[in-house]
Amino acid sequence: MIETVTVKEIHDDHVVVAGRAKADCKSCSSAFCSAADEFQFEVANPRGMPLRPGDRVELRVSTGRTVAAGFLVLIVPLIFFGLFYLVASRLFASEAAGAGAGLGGLALGFGLSYLAGRARKGKNIPEIVSVRNRAERRSDQPISLA
Repeated sequence: MIETVTVKEIHDDHVVVAGRAKADCKSCSSAFCSAADEFQFEVANPRGMPLRPGDRVELRVSTGRTVAAGFLVLIVPLIFFGLFYLVASRLFASEAAGAGAGLGGLALGFGLSYLAGRARKGKNIPEIVSVRNRAERRSDQPISLA
């Protein structure tokens, strides 16, 4: 997936960009996916392209990584819930024990998803692939070669 955003800040190890929410995003009015008018996030500049604040750049967001992240965050905890529920309800012959163990499995699944995300931090961020429009350079604006 390709997204066009505006460079806001340039750092040594990442670039902060801002994008605008698409019209489709406003239909669900969810605050979880940055449905605000403008949202900021960090991206990588693996090619070391010279950038300035205000530049319009294209990002590549890996579809495979997006699907894998969704699976890790949503499906893995549900699998743990089901496994823990089944095992506990068979061992103790009690639905209450199964439900309690299932909730414990759900919490464990979310915890493992969180730890896996922390371990891969920085590897799943979008990458800048091209500069679309250069910002007009003012004489008081420094050039960064980060």
